[in-house]
Amino acid sequence: GLVFAGGCPRSGLTVLRKKLASHPDILAGPDTGVAPGIAFQWRNYAEILGGLHEKYFDLKPDYVAGNMGRFLENLLRAENETRVIVEKTSLNVTAFDALATILPAAKFIHVVRDGRDVAASLLERNWQDPATGQPFPHVCDRLAAIKYWSDLVTVGHAAEQKLAQNERIIRIRYEDIVRQP
Repeated sequence: GLVFAGGCPRSGLTVLRKKLASHPDILAGPDTGVAPGIAFQWRNYAEILGGLHEKYFDLKPDYVAGNMGRFLENLLRAENETRVIVEKTSLNVTAFDALATILPAAKFIHVVRDGRDVAASLLERNWQDPATGQPFPHVCDRLAAIKYWSDLVTVGHAAEQKLAQNERIIRIRYEDIVRQP
């Protein structure tokens, strides 16, 4: 019942969400941003504290992963909600592997768009770092925009390799969504 969509910002995730939200059995709302944060907390725990907690407190990593997964699902799913939940925060793509660990039944959608179009769209944004008030490099420098897209697509492809064996992930191209909704 949980699907996480991700990809580089400006790759067509909102178009995908709107298409999916028109189906009566799917609840696809706006970005929440919570999934990557919780997944990164799990990843940090597993890499840094997991072994110590298992050794000294008999706290098994699978138990912690399950609890974090249930916590995330409870945040995303209202009580008595039976529809499939699609969460489409773009940076989910960076956490697909950790999300797959804490939510073993979750599915994933990697949205990819032509990098030239993504870079052009990013350069039209005025996104600023809240800490400094300065524009992010990927919205004001052409090469930084291309690298940003490339880095996120590379992360998505790596997740596809890991999750494809269990048929838990698909790649959807923006151009295909537009051509054949």
